[in-house]
Amino acid sequence: MSRPSRPSRRSGSTPLPALLVGAALLALAVAIPACRSGSTSGDTVTDVSIPAMDPQCAAYLRAMCDTITASPNKHLRILDTWDEPDEFGERIQLSHVREFVIAAPDKMMGVTAGDTLQRSFWKDGETITLLDRNENIYARIPDPGSIDDMLDMLVLRYGVAIPNADFFSADPYDIFISSIDRGRYLGLHLAGDRPCHHMAFNAGGVDFQLWVDADGSARPRKFVITYHDLPGIPQFTSQLLTVETLASIPDSTFTFTSPTGAEEVQLLPLLDEGPR
Repeated sequence: MSRPSRPSRRSGSTPLPALLVGAALLALAVAIPACRSGSTSGDTVTDVSIPAMDPQCAAYLRAMCDTITASPNKHLRILDTWDEPDEFGERIQLSHVREFVIAAPDKMMGVTAGDTLQRSFWKDGETITLLDRNENIYARIPDPGSIDDMLDMLVLRYGVAIPNADFFSADPYDIFISSIDRGRYLGLHLAGDRPCHHMAFNAGGVDFQLWVDADGSARPRKFVITYHDLPGIPQFTSQLLTVETLASIPDSTFTFTSPTGAEEVQLLPLLDEGPR
């Protein structure tokens, strides 16, 4: 299966079908020069030439991806935040906490809890189950194989994008680097209270920034996407609250048990693909 374009796989910010909805994310753009002026070096940047890829960016990006893929078993806890316009045209900030447990290459579960969504999914190697806990409905579809296969299938066939999906790939470095037009190292900046290597990248109409722990662990800490080609220049922010490896994970973690009174529904493809 051919891989979808990086922005559609990376964002999770396009309106989605009923079981994994992600509202269009509208937020104020963060000016890259303003972030640069906050560098701990105290340097002032004026008109400078931006190389296609700063070697420091490539090195820290590779180190981060090596950290993510070092163990097949991992646990991630992520805070996603965005601004959404209300009926008065005012921006209201909304957040979700997403928790993922992964047993690569073919098992994964995720739980989303927050201001607008209460959703879960399970991938056990044979079946993918999507549950809307608010509506108490769920849908099951055949598991196509690896986690990468699932992520691509959900986007291409069902229009379902899982936020931060690139962090779950078997080769996240290839996912990131294949779409980058340029990359800049901005210096040591804080993500929360942690000093991090701060980098800014451009991929077509999408800018994204990464903050990677500077303590030698190379853990990802923060991820910001800005869409310059969409109305309002929407922005999506993820803060990685927990990034840890696990010695082992019980198979029951990836097994769906239907809640009391839950109704099974059908998850329809975006287009009628005809007989298969």
